Amino acid sequence: MNWVTDPALRCTCTSCGEMNCVTVESRTTRESRRRRLECQSCGSRFTRHEVSEEFFKEALANRKAVSAFLHCLNLTSDKTAVKQAPKEVKYCENCAYMRADSCSFDFPEFGGSFADECSMYVEKKD
Repeated sequence: MNWVTDPALRCTCTSCGEMNCVTVESRTTRESRRRRLECQSCGSRFTRHEVSEEFFKEALANRKAVSAFLHCLNLTSDKTAVKQAPKEVKYCENCAYMRADSCSFDFPEFGGSFADECSMYVEKKD
């Protein structure tokens, strides 16, 4: 086997914690370098991916953008997120298009508390 034993390339083992790992294999792609490492103490093998600083910074910026987008959609698991006030419930009876026993647009599901889902809902003017 072709072992790379350069001390600068050594790292800590993910299994035993010893700093006695050597690179067994290294492959380079456009964005990264994949190193296959083996611990000389316990024999455990693991993979480490290395990317350029530019790629890493771009990935961090993308992560921030996605996180902000999810926060806007209230899909974040952030416990400090600001809770929105409960949405006001709209009823078909308060719609300007509601007739005595049906909807002017003949929507079969008229009536009830889901008028806020109706794209035609207009509040009655008193």
